[in-house]
Amino acid sequence: MDNKEIIKNIRIIARLSEIHDVNPFKVRALNNAIFSLERAGKQLSECSKEELEDIDGVGKSIAAQISQLLDTGTCDQLESLMAETPSGILEISRLPGLGAKKVKTLWKELGIETLEDLQAKIESGELQEVKGFGKKTSENIKEALAYFLSQKGKLLYPVASGLAERLREQLTAEFPESRWEITGDIRRQCQVIDRIEILGERKKQKALVFLKKSEDMELLPKESSPYILRAILTGPDIPVWIRLADENDFETELFRSTGTASHTDAILSKSDAPASTEKEIYAAAGLPVYPPELREDDVPEDLDAEQIDSIVTEKQIRGILHAHSNYSDGKHSLEEMVCAAIDSGYEYLGITDHSKSSFFYANGLYENRIQEQHKEIDKINAQYPDFRLFKGIECDILTDGALDYTDDVLESFDFIVCSVHSVLNMDVDTATRRLVRAIENPFTTILGHMTGRLLLRRKGYPLHMEYILDACAKNDVVIELNANPNRLDVDWHWLSLINEKGIKISINPDAHTIEGYKDIQYGVMQARKGLVPAGINLTSWSAEKLNNYFIMRKEKALSRA
Repeated sequence: MDNKEIIKNIRIIARLSEIHDVNPFKVRALNNAIFSLERAGKQLSECSKEELEDIDGVGKSIAAQISQLLDTGTCDQLESLMAETPSGILEISRLPGLGAKKVKTLWKELGIETLEDLQAKIESGELQEVKGFGKKTSENIKEALAYFLSQKGKLLYPVASGLAERLREQLTAEFPESRWEITGDIRRQCQVIDRIEILGERKKQKALVFLKKSEDMELLPKESSPYILRAILTGPDIPVWIRLADENDFETELFRSTGTASHTDAILSKSDAPASTEKEIYAAAGLPVYPPELREDDVPEDLDAEQIDSIVTEKQIRGILHAHSNYSDGKHSLEEMVCAAIDSGYEYLGITDHSKSSFFYANGLYENRIQEQHKEIDKINAQYPDFRLFKGIECDILTDGALDYTDDVLESFDFIVCSVHSVLNMDVDTATRRLVRAIENPFTTILGHMTGRLLLRRKGYPLHMEYILDACAKNDVVIELNANPNRLDVDWHWLSLINEKGIKISINPDAHTIEGYKDIQYGVMQARKGLVPAGINLTSWSAEKLNNYFIMRKEKALSRA
């Protein structure tokens, strides 16, 4: 069991403890322990019980729970709470806007134990009659519930692609004489995946035998055909399609099953010669080969080779902007983050710890700690002269659009990422005004994760996007493409328009650990769908060019402030 899984289980214990009215001091202790465990900087599975107890905020009781989790995969406290709680309550507690008190009210006073129960109470109007809910709260819960239900059975790209690769490897090991390829949405590197698709050579229905004997698969014989075997991968409960093609038709079927129907039909309609391989199909249409990630409805059907070659690649990422150290809610020290960036071949790192408004939940920096961090950054830059550590901050955008620091503090940074982290339920006009005011602040360099969405968990808050983009263009504010696979915000469908308006972007991993640097790959995948050329992406610039840009921006800010 890795750290992530351990912390997930401790978080469930804390959530259920609060719902069951366990002593609030114990709940607070659990939440404090979670905060410390996320920043422990070591593998918990390799720690002795004594070493676990020594972690700040953990102590004997929680250390014992962690030891049990490591030994058995569960612990007495978790089992006891789960036994006392209907399974649907845990799902309900994950809905945005539902704290422990409200969940308890739904369960104990209204007898709601499942998402379906909750939906029925909302539809009947009963929920808004309950004290503490009301019409507006009921509508917000209805919207959150509808989104949550619509995302069930879907997976984020990294999870789905990992499962698909494991399945492909199993099929290859079982039938090495046949070819097996991942196709469909996963091959196109879509943000969210609603089924796993594998293409294989049809030889004596071997795949059918494989599915029937698999302990991880539930075959759906009535929904299957000689050309597509359908099943459910148990656990994540995601559909699996194993497409089968004759050896001579394999390449053609790989093309057909990869792109959207609109893209595939458009390319085939232009073909004026027999073709079977993907290269031949595109050549017959008078086009260069579109990489799989470009085979989308919203990508033009007449790109030339030069346009495709100009699109940003992961190899062109020269540095990291937007990363958190253990000064705020990151796991590693500044020097550890720098060394990892150097080892990854990067030229620079922009450290962007959280600002002071997030102190209670993300250990955000008050002014005295900014000064402390900047002194350490100066020392590190002297120690590593061939690398540049930029002084940044992820500055909270307050409810009225103001930034979290005064101008004299903002002036001390090389660059500023401005983001919304609280009050996400504004109406579209208020939310738009909030962001526009932040964009118009002369010290704002980058607008971080613009819509606040969390894929599969919550929709982004509504915005008048045209006003936001016009404000960014007018004020030379860069728009972040947050590469964290839970966010991928701003959505790639906006990137072509962002480019047309002359707005720069910055592909940022929002890394809270050194491992988080790897998320840059997911941002690049989405940037490629949006046809982003490397030239407009800040993190494809050299350290010198970026430094000059930051200096120019600050000079302009000081002249306006």
